[in-house]
Amino acid sequence: MESILEKVLKRVDSAELYYVESEVTPIEFKFDKLHSIDQKYVKGVGLRVIKDGKIGFSSTTDLSKTDELIENALLSAKFGQEAKFEFPKGKEGVSVNIVSKEIKHFPVENGVDTGKEAIELVKAGNSEIQCDVRISKGISRVRILNSNGLNTAYEKTVFSYYIIGFIILDGSFLWLSEGKRSCKLLLNTKEFVNKVLQKVELAKNVAKVPTRKMNVIFMPEAMPNLLYAVQLGTNGKQVQKGASPLTGRIGQKLLDERISIWDDGTIDYGVGSAPFDDEGMRTQKTPLFEAGVLKGFLFDLQTAGMMNAKPTGNGSRSYDSLPSPGNTNLVVNHGELSLDNMIKSVKEGIIVYDVIGGGQSNLLAGDFSLNVGLGYKIENGELVGRVKDTMVAGNVYDAFKNIIGLGDKVEEIEGTFRTPAFHFKELNVTSKQ
Repeated sequence: MESILEKVLKRVDSAELYYVESEVTPIEFKFDKLHSIDQKYVKGVGLRVIKDGKIGFSSTTDLSKTDELIENALLSAKFGQEAKFEFPKGKEGVSVNIVSKEIKHFPVENGVDTGKEAIELVKAGNSEIQCDVRISKGISRVRILNSNGLNTAYEKTVFSYYIIGFIILDGSFLWLSEGKRSCKLLLNTKEFVNKVLQKVELAKNVAKVPTRKMNVIFMPEAMPNLLYAVQLGTNGKQVQKGASPLTGRIGQKLLDERISIWDDGTIDYGVGSAPFDDEGMRTQKTPLFEAGVLKGFLFDLQTAGMMNAKPTGNGSRSYDSLPSPGNTNLVVNHGELSLDNMIKSVKEGIIVYDVIGGGQSNLLAGDFSLNVGLGYKIENGELVGRVKDTMVAGNVYDAFKNIIGLGDKVEEIEGTFRTPAFHFKELNVTSKQ
């Protein structure tokens, strides 16, 4: 790496090398049986240069092809974007725990045994459920060198474990998933199985839902489908392009005052956490909304330079791409409502656990139209049955101004979202029943 940097600096103004290697071992069960055990290994390096004020880039998976890597970067710089940044100087990253020895030393055999146990427990609870189980352990290593003296590296472990149940109820196919993704080893088999069985039990009865506006509770596991709009809207690249509906609205109150949202790359064992971003900037906690007021956006170095803003440590990339702004861990504050109290307060409405696809959504504008994959009708404070052929639609920014309250517990979802349940006063609900 050092020799490549030394060589290229004889021909450019400044340069950066981004190196990554990763090992992922996925174990997959399909329809109650072990389907595959795989091992995937990726290694590559990206070279970014600034020559005559313009950005050039190239990448390779073959470190013996140094000359080709350099020549391709120089060639692309002739047609590259004007550089609006300087590479960061060397400094230590933040202190954050993202490595688990338990994951590093987790045997494949244990993963297979875990999957078999999960399937056996599901079958013992309901023999009609067919199961997929997906278990994966990953170890990645990142190193960044640049001409400003930065020479830093880190290692991260990631473990994912999901139980997916399939069953036909009342002539329709029902799909249920429970699991976690984290930088820690999480083997909560009994918890995941119990949740799958509980959801199936509640789903045995089907309830009719009228087409109209009504109370809707979004459980934490369904909230990423709405929070994606917030990610897009606060992405500095979308703001720079003028595509975000939040452009030019810093300081305005756009959400309910009970809602605060931030991006935080410093959370211990968060999948999006790291001591520094993919450009060598220290990660940080960046407020996006505070008490409903828009506070800021997320930037990489180039986008920050174009916007005359400060970079936020959100440069995101793979070895074969240029950086762009990206989220680390998106966090929403909790409220004061227990789930029981939310449900008991609803005279008529639905609770959504999972959705299918994005429908005709325009998430960049905040619009969503989501088919309910798993949801239940609420009548007079009680769950009375599963909803079928039902869609929920609205605009995220309007919905986030129109809440009854937030759940009192924040749950980690998909490894990079931390959110409570949301109780919306009314959303558009459409049913074919």
